[in-house]
Amino acid sequence: MKHYFKYWDLLHKLDGDAINNATLTTHHAIQLVAAAGKYLAPPKEDDSHTNMQWIDEPALLAGSWIMGLDKFRVAFDIKEMDLIILNDGNMPASHLKIANKTKAIVLAWLKQQVELHGVDASKLNFKMHYEIPPHHTDEGKQFKMSPSEVIQELVNYRHNADRTLTWFSKKFKDASSVRIWPHHFDSGSYIPVAHDNKGAVTHSIGIGLAIPDDKIQDHYFYVNHWQKEKAASASKLPSLDGVGKWYTKGWVGAYLPLSDITEISEAGGQAQLTHNFFTHAINASLDFINQPEVQF
Repeated sequence: MKHYFKYWDLLHKLDGDAINNATLTTHHAIQLVAAAGKYLAPPKEDDSHTNMQWIDEPALLAGSWIMGLDKFRVAFDIKEMDLIILNDGNMPASHLKIANKTKAIVLAWLKQQVELHGVDASKLNFKMHYEIPPHHTDEGKQFKMSPSEVIQELVNYRHNADRTLTWFSKKFKDASSVRIWPHHFDSGSYIPVAHDNKGAVTHSIGIGLAIPDDKIQDHYFYVNHWQKEKAASASKLPSLDGVGKWYTKGWVGAYLPLSDITEISEAGGQAQLTHNFFTHAINASLDFINQPEVQF
């Protein structure tokens, strides 16, 4: 058994619409964390100043560090629907429960808190450089709390993803840390696996957890791949040995729907299936882009 297995939280079969509604609400709520990074943190070329770190206890999505009179960052507590200002010790300095509040009220509160830390918040707003699916809060309606069992399931998704993805990404010396990106709301790690003689990346893979989208109507783990030169035909993709499936309609990658995982009723079996998926899918992707396989 792999050491991260003991941290796996059992996933459950829940109503898909309830999960999707809670996911969309959370996706909109965390845009304020991303916006704080976009408008107030030092910009980074790869846009990583807008992404978030998962912190297990409590279940926080924590944004980039911002420098004012002191160092702080904005975070969101999924369980409590709590927007939080964290100090430089990652301890809450102030917070606002956003349930039954509009985006305008929440934004006004955040601006006030940012100003108290000595940072000009006049540019802070919900406008981002990408679009996400619409939500009733776009029309001035209030955020609503989802059922507790549904929220806990979303927490379990992110907890399991962070532990699993971190374990696999650390097998590669150049892998990025696991982060949650505000556009597609995926947890992921980017892994360069080959470079040219100037140090530029020529081959890479990505591993992650995605939310339901126009390709796959379920949360799903994924592995994708990229190479600088033209890839072989997707019809030549290697076998996944029955663990997961290939998606080839535009985006090409291996995926494992979480609904497949919840067919297993105990945590160890769920973790093992997920481990088998990433083991097979990563090595299949490496093989497809002519890179050596890895022993896990």
